[in-house]
Amino acid sequence: MRPCITPDPRRRMSEATRAGATPPVLLGQYYRRHSTHSGYARLADAIPEAETVLVDQSCGCRRGDIVWRGLTWLARRGAGTRWLTLAGLRMEAAAAARMVRRRRRCMFHLLYGEAGFAWAARWARHTGHMCVATFHAPPSLMDAILRRPQDLSLLDGVVLVGSSQVPYFEAHVRNRDAIVVIPHGVDTDYFTPLSGPPNEGFTCLSVGTFLRDYDLLGRVADAVADDPRIRFLIVATPESTRRLHDRPNVICLSGLSDDDLLTCYRHADAFVLTAHDLTANNALLEAMACGLPIICLLYTSDAADEL
Repeated sequence: MRPCITPDPRRRMSEATRAGATPPVLLGQYYRRHSTHSGYARLADAIPEAETVLVDQSCGCRRGDIVWRGLTWLARRGAGTRWLTLAGLRMEAAAAARMVRRRRRCMFHLLYGEAGFAWAARWARHTGHMCVATFHAPPSLMDAILRRPQDLSLLDGVVLVGSSQVPYFEAHVRNRDAIVVIPHGVDTDYFTPLSGPPNEGFTCLSVGTFLRDYDLLGRVADAVADDPRIRFLIVATPESTRRLHDRPNVICLSGLSDDDLLTCYRHADAFVLTAHDLTANNALLEAMACGLPIICLLYTSDAADEL
């Protein structure tokens, strides 16, 4: 992944380690349905010295999870976020355990702050460590996500993925200097264009589920249904696309392998993004890296920045 942080984050991190700085601990979640070449957790590839702890967000309920689910229910009462999940609690518990064991001051970076941050931030204060969290959701969702926005001030740093998020967080974080915007990166070694003859017809690709407006995309497909050259290929969960299956010019796919997803990007003619709201968007960046023109609404300044 090539994050838009510095020209070479690996080199800077290596220099810091040689200078005696303690490598950070990165804590996050991974989703089995996501490509291994996508997602914010790829940040760990740019910081090889860091200890990375990733919890499986997609795991089912096992017998041992019953206790964890009970603890999650109790922890939500004191959590800063209503989106605290079983995986989020495990992420914060892993942070707390490492904070207790580590004697040297260290930075703990929660890669998905919406999944949980307040308990880890409190432990960091008790143990003398630093705690940073990245937030991805658009401002329109933050009041519904955060139970107590004032808990954001427990963090030593707040990383945002788009400039549209800044006003909300500036209103709730006491130290505004602790807020930094770092746009998403994309693996341009993997997501590359495919050279070759043009495709027959015109394929519009859409990828993703979160906050997607597939009702709008369905109306777009209906508007061009008389043109047999245009078809829509949608890669998303079956639940999010169930209203589109009966359209003859729409093909819905799910559960693709990494190579199959890359093939979809490379053989499409354009990428179409319809969403209710957004900040940074992995699929948008991956499509551009594969050389696709983008068709979307400029929902926020974040989309304009990425385009």
